[in-house]
Amino acid sequence: MIHFKGVEIWDGHGWSGLYDIERPVEWTGNAFEADIGTRRPHEPGVARYRKLYREEKDLGQIKKIKGTLTYSPLPGVSLPAIEVDDVAWI
Repeated sequence: MIHFKGVEIWDGHGWSGLYDIERPVEWTGNAFEADIGTRRPHEPGVARYRKLYREEKDLGQIKKIKGTLTYSPLPGVSLPAIEVDDVAWI
């Protein structure tokens, strides 16, 4: 199971970048989509997942996500957590 807990940082429609909005989020496996059909080459035996964003009326565009990503391949077994602090790209 994939689990992410952190914040999304949105631009709040601000021109100067001083009006960021932080929204707490918690995602599990159903919140992610399989990353298929992209131009990046696929590696045998490797599954890639992604989270897609669209501009939101009240928040503007996503700028960044920060938080902790964990993966549990079996109940009771978790790989070391990964700290995510990444700028969103289009």
